[in-house]
Amino acid sequence: MVIVIISTAHRPEAGPPDPSVARSAAEFVVKLRELKAWAGLTYRDLEARARAAGDSLPYTTLSSALGRKTLPRERLVAAFVGACGIDQQSVSAWVEALRRLSMEAAVPRAGRVSWPAMREDERSAGTHGRLGQGGVNRLRAVTGVFQSIGDRYGGHAVVDQMLSNHERASRFLTTGDGSLDDRRRLLAALAYDAAGTAFSCFDAGRLPAALRFYERALELAESAGSVDVQVCVLMDLAFVPVRFDAASDDLRHAAQAAERACQLAKGLGSARVRAACAAREAYANARLHDRRGFERAMGRAVTALERGYDDNDPPWLMWFTESTMHCTLSEGWAALGEHDKALDHAERAVHVADAHHDAHYVRCATWRWLELALARVAAGEPDQGCHDALTGLRLSRPVILSELNVRLAAQFATAISGFRTRTTRDFLAQHHHIASPWT
Repeated sequence: MVIVIISTAHRPEAGPPDPSVARSAAEFVVKLRELKAWAGLTYRDLEARARAAGDSLPYTTLSSALGRKTLPRERLVAAFVGACGIDQQSVSAWVEALRRLSMEAAVPRAGRVSWPAMREDERSAGTHGRLGQGGVNRLRAVTGVFQSIGDRYGGHAVVDQMLSNHERASRFLTTGDGSLDDRRRLLAALAYDAAGTAFSCFDAGRLPAALRFYERALELAESAGSVDVQVCVLMDLAFVPVRFDAASDDLRHAAQAAERACQLAKGLGSARVRAACAAREAYANARLHDRRGFERAMGRAVTALERGYDDNDPPWLMWFTESTMHCTLSEGWAALGEHDKALDHAERAVHVADAHHDAHYVRCATWRWLELALARVAAGEPDQGCHDALTGLRLSRPVILSELNVRLAAQFATAISGFRTRTTRDFLAQHHHIASPWT
């Protein structure tokens, strides 16, 4: 009798390593190496298993990635963890840990820009009774860094840092009188920072805090005589409080904020600002079921945007493009019950963004696809709507709890719940958790 012994990989009785305990890129890579040891597979084994699953995982690339102290690419991590025999839920846990560390690596960069320089500014302010122009410029730069990170990863990623940043920067107001020009520059910088903090609060699901900071931003901007920041805040106040469920009084206040923004925008010399303000007014009117007011305001918005972009456009308005205009038109027509028109503009919003290769934020790209998905369901195309929603959700993977996109996705899941097709059932089965952060 010949006994053939077949060698098989032996896994320890303990489960696979936990990626959530990693606190740095180097620790995450160590956990990946521990996972490979737990699986008991060679690099070539892993490459073959990934290939069988339809993934690409060259053994040389994997070996190199596991020998470094930097974070590997997300696609590599997903393919590697899956090849180790981990279930899909655990694969998602590894990917989420990777995204968390990527975000945490980005946020401290803002801190490094911020507080070494700010501490010197505090000493200078205490000595000379004022904050110099260099300190104000640094405050604006720090605000910009935080906002860029929020645009990439969602408000939840930076909201606590922005709240702390604003509190500390506000102390400069009590360090001395200084000149009137110095104080106005500081007030304007703080107003801009408060507006950014407000939006981060909203995007992180903290609406009461967002409204408080918008109020503060408006007061600071008025004290500084900063018209562009006033317009920025009023535009958000015409949108943020009424983006989802809102009472009639809230909608009327939003429309008033938009009208005030339109009046102030006339003095800025930017057609793009006027277009954005008119679009906000149109959206508020649509939510009030004022069709005539919607069409009138949107006509002004389209006419203004046709004049193009110029050097007078403020940097905070880079998000407003032709694609954004079509998205707003889609939302407005949907609110008025004109679903065919809403679908037409939702399709245009996605097409224009793709055709022109807009340098848009991840959040905005996801928003466009989810609005298109909602428009499809309203027009009686739920299966295609699921396809569009999945496209948007794939785009939003790096974004950590964006209030706007999560609630839009939850709204879509609710919209298709009444349909009984295989596609809608599969979508709901895969994304039943989609509203959990906000319910």
